[in-house]
Amino acid sequence: MVATAVANIVNVIGNYLLIYGHCGCPALGVVGAAWATAASQVVSMAILLVHHTRVHIRRYPLVWFRVFPWREFTGIFKIGLPAIGEEMSYCLSQAVTIYFINQISTEALTTRTYVANSVMFTYLFGVSVVQAGDILVGHLVGQYRYKAAYILGNFFYRRALVVSLCCSGALALAGPWVLGLLTQNSEIIRLGTILFWIDCVLEIGRMRTIFACWTLRAAGDVLYPMLVGITFQWVIAVGLFWVVAIPMGFGLVGAWAVFALDENIRGCILVHRWHAKARFGKSLA
Repeated sequence: MVATAVANIVNVIGNYLLIYGHCGCPALGVVGAAWATAASQVVSMAILLVHHTRVHIRRYPLVWFRVFPWREFTGIFKIGLPAIGEEMSYCLSQAVTIYFINQISTEALTTRTYVANSVMFTYLFGVSVVQAGDILVGHLVGQYRYKAAYILGNFFYRRALVVSLCCSGALALAGPWVLGLLTQNSEIIRLGTILFWIDCVLEIGRMRTIFACWTLRAAGDVLYPMLVGITFQWVIAVGLFWVVAIPMGFGLVGAWAVFALDENIRGCILVHRWHAKARFGKSLA
């Protein structure tokens, strides 16, 4: 947390100095923003490296690592590769949808940018709750306490969903005021407010998907979430998105409704998988 906070501060200061050339620094524009981001990540890495060296290396002497832990190394890749495959697919599908939104209008693209960055704060708190729960679920699965892991996972899911819905509802109510701080374009404010209300439904599915996907990984189930994610991201979030937004002419409102449909369908499928407990006992631990 400290490393992330320091990195964000460095990033903001770096952007201020390098984009516009304040305090004698060169005005590099977008290139300056890139350098600031890179510098903030280097600072974050350095802080984590120092912490790791001071806390863990002293606890586990280097002599313990003479025999490379190939079994654990292979196990990490069994979890990591499917997980990164799904994340890459999601990023690529989002890039394609942005291309489609750009074909609708410049205002649509601007609205999408404002709304996407605003709703990030609505599910940020729910994601934090889910992440905390996943750590505990992973420990319980590693101790073969599967019933406790299942009960705890459901507990954190309900709390994360309530938090996310409260935040998304508050954002929808404050939508015109929030967008008014970002732009004076009445069409962007009108369109963005509609998207905020649709996002209340979207957040139900998003939190289901995040909870079930991440918690299934914590329980050792990684391939199923990847297959479900890749399939629906491209069939619904990209394919149906294009049909509804462009040929059918529903624009960005239709696109956001498709996003909500995609998240809710995936969420229901993955939550059903979690309740089935099909992969409990097959974790790396």
